[in-house]
Amino acid sequence: MGNLNQFYVESINKVIDYIEKDLSEKYSLEQLSKIAGISPYHFHRIFKSIQNENLNDFIIRLRLEKSLFLLRRTPINRMVEVALESGFSSSSAYNRSFKKHYGMSPIEYLNNIYDIDMKTGNHVPVITRTPIRKYEIKIQTLSSKPIAYYRVHDSYNEEKWMKGYVELINWAKRKEIINRNTRLIGMSIDDPEVTPLDKCRYDIAITVEEPIESNGFIGAGIFNGGLTAALHYKDTIDNLQEAYDYFFDEWLPRSRYKPRHLPAFEIYHESPPKINFEQLNMDICIPIELIN
Repeated sequence: MGNLNQFYVESINKVIDYIEKDLSEKYSLEQLSKIAGISPYHFHRIFKSIQNENLNDFIIRLRLEKSLFLLRRTPINRMVEVALESGFSSSSAYNRSFKKHYGMSPIEYLNNIYDIDMKTGNHVPVITRTPIRKYEIKIQTLSSKPIAYYRVHDSYNEEKWMKGYVELINWAKRKEIINRNTRLIGMSIDDPEVTPLDKCRYDIAITVEEPIESNGFIGAGIFNGGLTAALHYKDTIDNLQEAYDYFFDEWLPRSRYKPRHLPAFEIYHESPPKINFEQLNMDICIPIELIN
């Protein structure tokens, strides 16, 4: 079977980006098919062929995964807020979907993985990994910038990841839009501890001077700046997980900050933009805000 037609990939990516802006919305077939530019008669089948998941299952999974993000950071007596903020119409609808998907209730899930801090009501990991090395964390404010990106599905598949990287850089070279100010950014849209690895998505992006139009596999978007915690990493890929473990397991729980509901990202410092897996040179970044 041949390669996917760029039109369909671009169309479904537009729909996914639109849905992720507000998971609480009840989207109509007419609304989403219009955004995709695909006939309502065929939209559902095409969405499933591109995404390997039907539309309703996809939306419910994203809502549940957002709820897991919130559950870990919300006092146990505020479960209704978690349900509504995650896009469910009620706590009972949330509990039903959660139990169907994970085989247990949200409270049972938390009790299996977390202890309760009796002073705050927050959940804390039962077991915390202790990385050997400590890293310096800097707090900085980044500017928002337009980006061009290639979205990699099944992003832990190295071959697919590299294909996306090569496609993006070759496209940028043809457009002659790479300059000394161009930055390469990687964004893990999904949490591999929550999302099945074959469904994890990763956006490989470059900053651009002016907004672009989406073009097939190349999407257009905005890199969201703002307050950010950054860990500078200069080492081989073999020790990358240790740096992430330190960031999330050691530094973040002891800091004055909590993560914003945006993906972690990596800013690569090579210029022109490239990735050298033998000696990575990048910032690992978490969008943050002060804890009230």
